[in-house]
Amino acid sequence: MVIQLTPQLQATLAEEASKLGVTPEQLAIAALQERFPAKTSLVLAPNVQWMEPQDEWERRLFSIGKDLGFSPPRDWLTSENYYE
Repeated sequence: MVIQLTPQLQATLAEEASKLGVTPEQLAIAALQERFPAKTSLVLAPNVQWMEPQDEWERRLFSIGKDLGFSPPRDWLTSENYYE
């Protein structure tokens, strides 16, 4: 599939991709995958890494996750902060 982008959209995509340290193509694919998620894929990181479940157990495990729109800071996950 070939998608024709306007020059303005190409410039915006290139600028954002540069900020994130990825190619414009990777950013476009990530945006499309976020907007139209595959039922068997899991986003691991914002740098466009995907993992496909290998069996039914992994499919069920991935299906229970929720995208909260942010990643909690690592210090939230320490035992000291967990009990506060």
